[in-house]
Amino acid sequence: MPYRKLPKTDQARVRTLKTVLNLETMYRFHNVPLSYELLTKAKTQLPLFEHHQNLYNQAYEHYQKNNANYRVIVNAARLYISHFIQIFNMAVTRGEFKKEHRSFYKLQVENGNLPDLSNDESLLEWGKNLIDGEMQRVRTCGMPMTNPTSANLRVHYERFKETRTEQQYRFAAMQRTREKFNLERAKTDILIKEIWDYIENFFNELPPEQKIEECTKCGVIYYYRNSENEEEFDGETIENNIIIKENKTVKKK
Repeated sequence: MPYRKLPKTDQARVRTLKTVLNLETMYRFHNVPLSYELLTKAKTQLPLFEHHQNLYNQAYEHYQKNNANYRVIVNAARLYISHFIQIFNMAVTRGEFKKEHRSFYKLQVENGNLPDLSNDESLLEWGKNLIDGEMQRVRTCGMPMTNPTSANLRVHYERFKETRTEQQYRFAAMQRTREKFNLERAKTDILIKEIWDYIENFFNELPPEQKIEECTKCGVIYYYRNSENEEEFDGETIENNIIIKENKTVKKK
C-alpha cells in the first residue's frame, strides 16, 4: 500500500517547498490546488528555513575547520607536559633532583608514573600543576628544569587554554544555530504535511492513478513497498500517506 512520508533530508525539504511555490506558475494562476494561506506560509518558510540552514552550515564548517588546528595544539601541549614529567623523573634517577620533589607537582612521590593525559581536562589540570609546582620548587631548591623549561611548557599550555576557550565558543555557537535550525525543520515538516493534506484532498475526486499523478506534480512524493504492485492501490490507501518508490529491479524476460 502506498503511504506518504515527510522528506528525510534538508535538500528534499527545500525541493518540496520550491515545487509548492511554483504551483501558481504551473497552473497559470487558475484553479491552483492550494489555498492562498498555505502558499503564503510556504513563501515565508522557505527563505527562513534556508537562512537557518546556512547559519548552521557556516557554524559547523567554522568549528570543523578550526578543530583540526586545535587538535595540533592539544597534542603539542600533551607532548610538553609528558616530556616535562619524564625528563624530571630522569633527573631524579640520575640523582639531580630528589624524588620528594615530585610532590611540588602533585605527582606520586614513590614512582615516576605518568598521570592520565588522555583528555583536555587532565591537560588543564597537569599543565597548571607543573607550572605552579616548578615555580615553588625553584623557589625552594634553586635548580630549574631544562629541556623543556617551565617557560617552554607555559607557552604551549597557555596557547592550549586560549584555543580551547575559542573552540568551546565555536561549539556553543554551532549548538545554538543547530537548535534554531531544528525548530525551523520541525515547522517546515508541519507545513509540508498541511500542504500535502490539502493537495490530496483537492484531487480526492480523481481516480487513484490520476490522483497520484497530479499530487506528484505538486511535490507530493509517493513510495511503494517492494511486495506491492501499483494496481493494488485504491483511493482509501492513497489518502492516508505516500513514500518514494523503494529500489525495485524489474528483469526483462
